[in-house]
Amino acid sequence: MTTIEHTPGPWQQHWQFIVAPDPDGIHPDIYIAEIADEDSEGRIASPEQQKSNGRLIVAATALLAALKGIIDYAENEAYSLEKLKDSPEAEAEAERAWKATEAARTAVAMATDASTPWDTTDDRPAAASSPYSVLLLYPDYANDSGTETYYAFVNATSQIKAVTLAQGKAATAQDGVEMEPDDFVPLLVTQGHHASTPLFNK
Repeated sequence: MTTIEHTPGPWQQHWQFIVAPDPDGIHPDIYIAEIADEDSEGRIASPEQQKSNGRLIVAATALLAALKGIIDYAENEAYSLEKLKDSPEAEAEAERAWKATEAARTAVAMATDASTPWDTTDDRPAAASSPYSVLLLYPDYANDSGTETYYAFVNATSQIKAVTLAQGKAATAQDGVEMEPDDFVPLLVTQGHHASTPLFNK
């Protein structure tokens, strides 16, 4: 996954324009976006929505940072719920926790992954996602024994997408060590979240 960096915040709104400090220091600020308030075909949001849209865009950098900060914690909580589930209610709670975690990861990917299409104007329905368990082998340069693995739970629309998501999670989980997601080799992909499987991350 190739990530792209957004213009650093804080973002602010001046009239209909969203602006940010100029990273190059040439101007006091630079234009990020514009809230359209007129169009020859009338394709504009209501004044109330325009104000809300502006606030949402201004908050985007803070929202992204917050999501990045809680994903690992939320995933650990979801995994704990998965292991401890002992009733239909607990199982449903674990499933909700995984869906929320994956929704957060998907949102971060939408904002940072250069391979994510930015033009989503077509009307094709989104494919439904399913839970997958993915077992990955660490790359040779970080695998002294040759048997160290990373086990991930994801929700994805296909096995291929599940592997891609798991590789991204594996790469971001390495504290202080930079690894490319594609360096993790998929060994096993099964549908469902199988917490009882005796597999452990490095």
